[in-house]
Amino acid sequence: MAEPTLKINNAAIARIAKSAEAQRIAIAAAEKVADAVRAQMSETGGDPDSVKVEEYQTDRRVAAVVVPAYAQAADGVISRGANAAGIHVTT
Repeated sequence: MAEPTLKINNAAIARIAKSAEAQRIAIAAAEKVADAVRAQMSETGGDPDSVKVEEYQTDRRVAAVVVPAYAQAADGVISRGANAAGIHVTT
């Protein structure tokens, strides 16, 4: 019996990733992570106002959660915030 093959349709994946709905989902995920990071920083004495969601454009609209470097280095706030938001992070 022949091995099954899988052919990735990059054009279709790109169309989906560039859709308004996929972009809304990605931005909502960044906001959810940022909210979790803000809550964590509030509990640990950090400055929750230092957590920002920055939206920008590549070939699609994307968003990044930005925190002070010391907060990530000392406490892993992005990793913990992503985990609290249900996003699995590996390093």
